[in-house]
Amino acid sequence: MTRQQTRWMASIFCGFLSLSPVFAQQEDMGKKAFELAQTGEYAEALKFYETAISENDKNANFFYYKGVCHFELHQYTEAVSAFTRAIDLHGRRADYFSNRGKAFLRLSDFGQAAEDFSRAIKLDPLQGEFYYLRATARYGSKNYEASLNDYHTAINTDDRVGEYYLGRGECYLALGDRDRACQDIKMAVERHAFNARFQFESLCESKP
Repeated sequence: MTRQQTRWMASIFCGFLSLSPVFAQQEDMGKKAFELAQTGEYAEALKFYETAISENDKNANFFYYKGVCHFELHQYTEAVSAFTRAIDLHGRRADYFSNRGKAFLRLSDFGQAAEDFSRAIKLDPLQGEFYYLRATARYGSKNYEASLNDYHTAINTDDRVGEYYLGRGECYLALGDRDRACQDIKMAVERHAFNARFQFESLCESKP
C-alpha cells in the first residue's frame, strides 16, 4: 500500500467520525470501513459511504471519500461524479479538485484535468504536486512549453521528488532537447523515481 493510499484510508476512517448523529454513535461502522479500505476492500468500504449518503446527502466528505473508493476501483467516471458532488457542496477544498483532476487524467480528459489542477493551485499554491499534475495534463495535451513551466515550478517547490525530474525529462525529450532530458532523468534515477533507471539506460546510455 502506498503512502497516499494509507492517508486515504485514515481519511476514510476519520470521515466517519463526522457522520450525522445516528451514524456517529456507531463507531464500529467507522472502524469496519477503515479496516476494509486499509486492506484494499474498497467495494465494501464504498457500501458504507453509500449508506451514509442515503441518510445525509449534504455532507461533502461522504461524496469525496466515495470518489476515492471509486478511483481505487478504477471506476473513474463514477469517481468524477462523486468528486463533483463534493465540490458542489464545498468548493474550497484543493484536494477535492486535485482528486477529480486525477480521475479526469485517467479518462484522458486532459483539458478538464488541467482546469481542476489550476483550481487546486489557486486554493493551495505551495503544493508542488499540483503543478506536477497540471504539467502531466498539459503534456497529455501536447502543450509542452506550458507543461515544462509547471515542471520547473514543481521542482522549485520540492527538488527531492524524482517523478518531477522524470516528467520534465520526458518533456524536454518531446521538445527535442535530449541532453537536458538525460540530465533530468539521471536526477530522477538518483531520487529513485519509478522506471527512471530503465529510461536512462534505454534513452541516455545508448546515446551516440
